[in-house]
Amino acid sequence: MSDLRDLERSLGLTRARSLPEKAEVVDEPPSIHGTSSLRRGTLYISSEIAEDELTTRRIIRKEAVSALISPKADFEVPQIHDVAWVVAGLGRNLWSRARVPPPRRFMNYDPYVLNNLSERSILTLVGSLISMINSSLEVDGTDFFTYFSILRRMLLGEVNLSQSDMMILQSLSRNPSIRPRDIKEQLGISEPTISRSIRKLKSLGFLFGPENVNISKLGLATVLVEYPNSREIRRVFWEFPFTYNQMIPVSSHQDALALLVIPWESIPILSKEMIGLGIRIYKSKSSFHDFQLAPARDIWGAMARSMSEVITRRGYFCEGSRGRGVRLSKDDMKILNHVMIHGKVTLNDVKAIGVSSPKYRLSRLRERGFIMRRYLIEVPKGLDSLYLKVRCEESEFPRIARLIAAASTTTLHFVEGSGFRGCAGISFVRKEMKGDFAAGLSAVLGNRLKVITDIMDVNPLWLIPEELWDERSQKFTWEPSLSDLISQIYELLSGNEKNEEKR
Repeated sequence: MSDLRDLERSLGLTRARSLPEKAEVVDEPPSIHGTSSLRRGTLYISSEIAEDELTTRRIIRKEAVSALISPKADFEVPQIHDVAWVVAGLGRNLWSRARVPPPRRFMNYDPYVLNNLSERSILTLVGSLISMINSSLEVDGTDFFTYFSILRRMLLGEVNLSQSDMMILQSLSRNPSIRPRDIKEQLGISEPTISRSIRKLKSLGFLFGPENVNISKLGLATVLVEYPNSREIRRVFWEFPFTYNQMIPVSSHQDALALLVIPWESIPILSKEMIGLGIRIYKSKSSFHDFQLAPARDIWGAMARSMSEVITRRGYFCEGSRGRGVRLSKDDMKILNHVMIHGKVTLNDVKAIGVSSPKYRLSRLRERGFIMRRYLIEVPKGLDSLYLKVRCEESEFPRIARLIAAASTTTLHFVEGSGFRGCAGISFVRKEMKGDFAAGLSAVLGNRLKVITDIMDVNPLWLIPEELWDERSQKFTWEPSLSDLISQIYELLSGNEKNEEKR
């Protein structure tokens, strides 16, 4: 009880469930939290994880944290109990043996990144997180995506990067393929410091690499889908194997956005069926990326200057291209997915995967550009994300992209479809400058600015659907998955219409 009283004071929360009167170590499988191991006032702790007296005490402390979490979380988002393991000081190995795995698409979820914070910061963040999840469960329920996006946003607000971390990120943003020895010469920072910084930045989700997969060479095209913002449709898109990411507006009245990477030949059918359901779909023709560690504070001045400058740095445009002349097997797909997960692959990794001709396969994938040496900077620190859409012609896209990038870190696509031509994408802006950013764009673009809204974005881990790769045709078998996606969305939208009619 003393542990609970201390935690209630530290986290600013009150108990949400009953506490055990005693604890016993027993020979049964490990459990995540109190309700699954508490029977008739006794907490049963699995002997598999109660390794010693210190570990047992920490497990009891974990249960004290779980006692502050609403019982409704056990069914809707049991992963919220993961933070209790961190607060209690229990190791990752014990947690990984007893946890409830996240949805398949969120393999990059790791609550132990909290250990990069001070103890006081961890308690503050966890208290706020549990309070928000408990409140949402009482009002309208929640899901893993919401929990993960809140955790991620809170974490990014608490992390402090050193001067060398910032300098290394800036160097990588200017040259994503740069090597540590070149960073050393450029910045005068020792290679051990560079290596430690890169490991830290990768563990926090700021950085991914040093290798990445060129998915356009797999015959995949980028498509954006705007759909009614509902938790049910969001879940259906997460289960679709070609959904790369989703951007969910904070307001449920704004349409959500799914970013798909799908086989080129599936686009006509996808477009026809989605438009028939009243869902808008846009095909990406080119893209623009610009990363700034410190977007301008003088937003109005930056926008004005951008209109008279020429794009000379950082931004690049790209068209999809297929890797013609290279026959790929499922073994090749396994190698590519290893890179998608780990950001690198070695010959020993390929041998461990168990594929045939490992050295030849790895060399060929690198030589033909399927595996690229390129760091990706994934999360701008301390910035809020906005989804925006601007009507323009393709010839105007560079100028519009330059305008938006003048005051933000941004990823934009020039898209066509559903009666719209223009750019759509995400901008990351300082929290205190969001109002000025929106007002500046509105003043310059006028009626061309169609959408600008806050979004939740978790940047999940997408894997190539290797099980759908057909070696004979050298294409993905996409028809069953697309048919299932369309039928589920149809059922959900039909159900919503019937509910509206009853009201």
